[in-house]
Amino acid sequence: MMADSLYQEYYKFFHKKMVWYAPILLIPLMLLAWLLFKFEFSRYLVISSFLAGPWIEMLLVVIGAGIFSMEFQEGTILTLLYKASSKRDIYFSKFLVIFCYDVVLHVIAFGLTIVLSLIIFPGQVDWFAVYQYQQPLIVNLILTLLVGLVASLLTIALLFFFSSLSKNNSLAVVISFVLIFMGQGLSDNLLNKYETFDFIIKWNPLNMLNLQNQYTTYVVYHELTQLSNLQIIGGALCYTLIFLEFGYLIFSHRKF
Repeated sequence: MMADSLYQEYYKFFHKKMVWYAPILLIPLMLLAWLLFKFEFSRYLVISSFLAGPWIEMLLVVIGAGIFSMEFQEGTILTLLYKASSKRDIYFSKFLVIFCYDVVLHVIAFGLTIVLSLIIFPGQVDWFAVYQYQQPLIVNLILTLLVGLVASLLTIALLFFFSSLSKNNSLAVVISFVLIFMGQGLSDNLLNKYETFDFIIKWNPLNMLNLQNQYTTYVVYHELTQLSNLQIIGGALCYTLIFLEFGYLIFSHRKF
């Protein structure tokens, strides 16, 4: 049953030390963003949760790759297959676990943003001052985290797809890192190089990874993506479903 698979996955997942270290690691990583801004107050820094988005995705890749690839390498996947009623239960239980953890990390990032803002920007942050999209700063922060959650869903789906393709944990991590940090640039280059076909190319999955950046700096990124925020959100969700399903098809036909 799905419930049994979920219980097993949650049990294994929360016994990994890195799962507990990751929220702690977010603190110095977010403070690093403050350093990059030369210790100056910036409303952009606040609504972007001190640039927590890319770090959360990186942590998800490192942790998420292990729940697939390490089981392939160690052979423990065979035990799961024997106990589970179907491969679909195993696959989507893993996805639900990492997605819930993704939500937790974003909630922690929200809390850390509030605390860090109060500590390092005392008296400077007006949470109800109108900022982007004619919305209060606090609303911008919450919506940035929500669109970041959508973007990270696509990252997780891509990770599951590549993890299903390869038994090598390191390879899945490297490919996912390349997509996170270089995929957006690759999409921009394609749009610039093949302008005649930009009406098609702009819908490529790598372009959807620009979602959080576009929400926080719309004027700059809209020119690059050529899509609205809602279009990127819709595209990201569609590609999440596509890559998850293709990943499952590969996983279900693998011989272990």
